[in-house]
Amino acid sequence: MEEKNNKEKIAEESVQSDENTVAEEANNKELEIKKEETTVEQESAEAEKIVETAEQKEAAESTKELATQEDSEQKQTAKKKDSKSEESEQEEKENGRYKVIAKLEPNLWTYGSPVLFEKGTLERDQVSNINRLSLIFTNIYEEKEIRDLYITIYADDGEGNVEQINHSYLAMGQEYLASKGKAAKITIKNENAVKFIIKIDKVVFVDGSVWTKKDAVLESAGEMEDVEVFAQAKTKDYEDNYISGMEEVQKDDSASIGNGIEILKRIAWYKNSKELIKTAHKKYDIAVKNEERKQASENRRANRQKDVKKKYMTALIAVGVIIAIVAIVIVAFFIPNKKYKNAENCLRTRSTHRQ
Repeated sequence: MEEKNNKEKIAEESVQSDENTVAEEANNKELEIKKEETTVEQESAEAEKIVETAEQKEAAESTKELATQEDSEQKQTAKKKDSKSEESEQEEKENGRYKVIAKLEPNLWTYGSPVLFEKGTLERDQVSNINRLSLIFTNIYEEKEIRDLYITIYADDGEGNVEQINHSYLAMGQEYLASKGKAAKITIKNENAVKFIIKIDKVVFVDGSVWTKKDAVLESAGEMEDVEVFAQAKTKDYEDNYISGMEEVQKDDSASIGNGIEILKRIAWYKNSKELIKTAHKKYDIAVKNEERKQASENRRANRQKDVKKKYMTALIAVGVIIAIVAIVIVAFFIPNKKYKNAENCLRTRSTHRQ
């Protein structure tokens, strides 16, 4: 009986164990299914995020392209507007109040000038019947900012009538490559004037230094694609001259120093060229005096050598004269004496024969 009960218990425990195993397996499968579902959901979410990101990028790129296109269109529109504005302004000048009479040669300049006159336009105010000249000029000197500009304009009508106009542009604060002058209109009283000569009187920089040049009459430097290239080329030219002049004035002979002074005079406004010129002039004077003293000493030495040579030649001549005199005396003495003896011998011989 007891053995039967044990068998039943064992059977029950076995059944219970099987049930637990089945339940556990079911739970494990359930968990696996849930994990798979979670993984699928995560992958789906990630896929959605990737799609969203791609869509956002595409949208951003599309927006950027649109913005770029719009910006380009705006720039083109602005250019068209500027072009139309210029055309309109030109049309207004031609058909409206102001009429363009003449245009000056482009890029007027003189060697060393820190200012380049790029454009010049002569207009006639058809309301007031007054001619006016506008000049657009650019600072091409990188080292300094221009404060004031003083010029003289000669307006010639070709019939001997020349009008002189003094004009100044003040307190400009004109930086390197900045252009000025568009707003300034210079009245030309000579209505028939069509030829204009412009001379720069002086350029004053913001630091108070001044650029001047004798007869600084402007001439056309020709057409230019880039003003900055021209400006840089001139600056290099000034620097090369500065170095060359400085090397020459450091030499000891007056010829080199004088040459250096002339080189530096062409760029007297550049760096400390004025100070170098002043110092070089003093050095030049000293060099000239030393060379004059040396030359005088050499002349005295040469003169002494000439005197010695002259005295030597005089002595030689004197000796030669003495020798010649002695020779003459000898000849004069011996020849007659020999003749006398010969004659005496001849007489003796004759006397002997007679006896």
